[in-house]
Amino acid sequence: MVLISLDVNADPDNGAGYANAVYIGDRPVSYKKADDLAVEITLPGPSASYVTILGTLPLLPAHVYGNDTGIKANSEANLKGIGSGPYKVSKRQKHR
Repeated sequence: MVLISLDVNADPDNGAGYANAVYIGDRPVSYKKADDLAVEITLPGPSASYVTILGTLPLLPAHVYGNDTGIKANSEANLKGIGSGPYKVSKRQKHR
């Protein structure tokens, strides 16, 4: 979930609001899977606020998007409810 979330925010065509999680100023943050439970993130320079930025990054479930980082184009997946609670959305209506 962390990797796809960072990948989505790294793509400027998505319009994702957390580009500061993948860029410090105009320099990219590098990240890679360290193992099944860890991601290694390397900043291009010092950042006092990065821990806070990373802590507010919404995590996207890769299984919902099929590992597709083009979330704008994947509008059908964006309309599905994603959660872990006991409730399920049975119907969704668009309001005018």
